[in-house]
Amino acid sequence: MRLTYRIDRKDHIAFMRHHLLRSPNVRRQYSVMLTLCVLAVSFQSYYLGTDFQTAVVYLGVFILLAVLVLFGSSYFTVRLSIRRNAADNNGLVGDHCFIVDDAAVCEQAGHVETRVKWIGIRKVSVSEDHAFIYFNSQTAFIVPKRAFADESDFSEFVRDCVSRLPEKTLNPRLYGRN
Repeated sequence: MRLTYRIDRKDHIAFMRHHLLRSPNVRRQYSVMLTLCVLAVSFQSYYLGTDFQTAVVYLGVFILLAVLVLFGSSYFTVRLSIRRNAADNNGLVGDHCFIVDDAAVCEQAGHVETRVKWIGIRKVSVSEDHAFIYFNSQTAFIVPKRAFADESDFSEFVRDCVSRLPEKTLNPRLYGRN
């Protein structure tokens, strides 16, 4: 199967957002940071001797601000990274050719070609508008749904990719394999 499509900054932002919301490492980092912040605020409130209701309100506002700052900083970091990498014209944005065969997947973009054997594919993740074919824990091929004639072709592509994944990467509960 051979697909040609154009990747832009919005596609990369969609991948980063998808990855940030689903990555166990990112969730673990945010939860550790949030727990430490809650403990620090709780200790400070106890040390100052504030009443319970004031401490809870203060803690709630602090948690809300911490979450907003974490997601906001992640979003702006992603945007700056994409802008910087896109300016280098290293194949991140622009026309892409994606080839799927029995041996490997291959993406050609500009002067860059990335070929990964199926044994090296870690997982296939699907969002509303994209399929992400991970070849390491933080990097994936981005295949937009708009590259297909209709949604059934996109679904068939995803099923085909999942069927080619090595057995060790599949979750038996999700795919009915024992």
